[in-house]
Amino acid sequence: YLEKTYKIDYAFDQADSFSQNKMWLKELIKLKPKTNIKFRVWVNSNQVDNEIAKILSNLGVHDAFIGVESGDPKSLQAFQKGTTPQQNIEATKILNKFGIKVYAQFVLGAPGETEESLNNSLEHAKELIKIGNIETLACTIMLPLPGSKSWEMLKQKTNILESDLFDYRELQKVWINEFTNVNTTTIKKVMKEMEKLPSPLHYIRKEL
Repeated sequence: YLEKTYKIDYAFDQADSFSQNKMWLKELIKLKPKTNIKFRVWVNSNQVDNEIAKILSNLGVHDAFIGVESGDPKSLQAFQKGTTPQQNIEATKILNKFGIKVYAQFVLGAPGETEESLNNSLEHAKELIKIGNIETLACTIMLPLPGSKSWEMLKQKTNILESDLFDYRELQKVWINEFTNVNTTTIKKVMKEMEKLPSPLHYIRKEL
């Protein structure tokens, strides 16, 4: 309907993880109508295998959004991500084999973040780009959101959350100062280096 009525040719499915239920995907491919629409979907790198990637390709997925977050194992554990740098690499390689591009999202400022862990993320980004299918390299700074564990941690350190209105940049500064072992200058330096990497598209949010 959307393709016919509004001539759309690209859609972004915002489900948390399009790759978590292989049986559902197998049923979905049976029901897929004829269409030229290409899709972006979210996937978890620890769920991507050859079978999943083949189904995504047959569904018309152009690019997969992977929340890489960090290239440092300890930072990924701090984020409670449930994935590893090696799984990010393997998933990207598998998707590349099936002609699927990757939107790789990094988040700097994990609890306990250090200069070493930031450098590990930078090196991980370089390694992913070498695979050849990173279409977008995105990088942002940790932002605690209402209801999250990081939000509750932040509430113990600042009173700016008592207001209905607050500056998210101030929240980021408090977070970095209280829960990481780096400063904003160091983080922005790494983000600048990521922006220089040879990716077709960049989405780098450096403001602080």
